[in-house]
Amino acid sequence: MLVRLERSIINVSWLLNVSTPSHDGKHEQLTGLLPFAIRDPTIFLIYELMAILYTGTLDDDACEAARSLRSMASDNPRCAEIMIRNGLCSVFVKILKQGSMRVQAEVACATSVLVSSFSESQDLFAQHDVIQLLLSLLTSKLEEDSWHMKAMAAKALRELAKGNSSISKSIIDSKRFLRFADLLEIQDREVRLILDGFNRDYFCGRDGL
Repeated sequence: MLVRLERSIINVSWLLNVSTPSHDGKHEQLTGLLPFAIRDPTIFLIYELMAILYTGTLDDDACEAARSLRSMASDNPRCAEIMIRNGLCSVFVKILKQGSMRVQAEVACATSVLVSSFSESQDLFAQHDVIQLLLSLLTSKLEEDSWHMKAMAAKALRELAKGNSSISKSIIDSKRFLRFADLLEIQDREVRLILDGFNRDYFCGRDGL
């Protein structure tokens, strides 16, 4: 089973065949799951939520799936590890690249919770280029009503860098990070508070930097 889980971290194309959507876009049932997943209620639910997030076309469904995954992972390292080792990083990458800003905000928020609960996932997220994707979201030019997504991206980056000098350095060395000074001048209170915390953590001697 461990071999199957490790392989699924890289290849999550199987999610396309797991869920059977109804005509209105909602997922009525799951098909194609391996027996071990069907027997384990936790893994079954995780697969269901991942499939909805990966293949869903409705923002409401995708946002609810991301929130449910976040809730399951909160203060539950076992659930967080199961998610990560069953390919959630790749699912999140797809959303951070192609999803709507609303769904991206939920995924960024879920990322911060997953990393907080299962710190070993920091390097896996980094290997999947999540750091650069979050930096891209954080430094992109958006309308005023899109600031929540930036706040969640900043929150996820702060959690990913916590206690990890390699990731902290990769963030600081990024070309996109050159806009950090400009971001500190923004007026949105939620984003400003998170960025101020990041600034204190990684420019005032914390984590060996």
